[in-house]
Amino acid sequence: MKTATDVDVQSHFADYLRDCEREPVVITGRGQPKTTLVTVPEDEEERWRFLLSPTPAFWGRCEQAAQRSVKRAAFHMTSSWKE
Repeated sequence: MKTATDVDVQSHFADYLRDCEREPVVITGRGQPKTTLVTVPEDEEERWRFLLSPTPAFWGRCEQAAQRSVKRAAFHMTSSWKE
């Protein structure tokens, strides 16, 4: 994994874009890691999986929505049986 300062990346951004195609580039500021420059997959499905995978809050909301949908479906099924 390559490491570069924020100042160096700002001065040579195109070079670091090419570098991140081979390996992630960790960008530091004041000696501390701040972010990482990585290549995003070209395939749209893979791109969304890549972009959303590190967000547990998003997946938590998806799970909650799925559970609500199951509960609603179960309610509608039981209420139609009573009629």
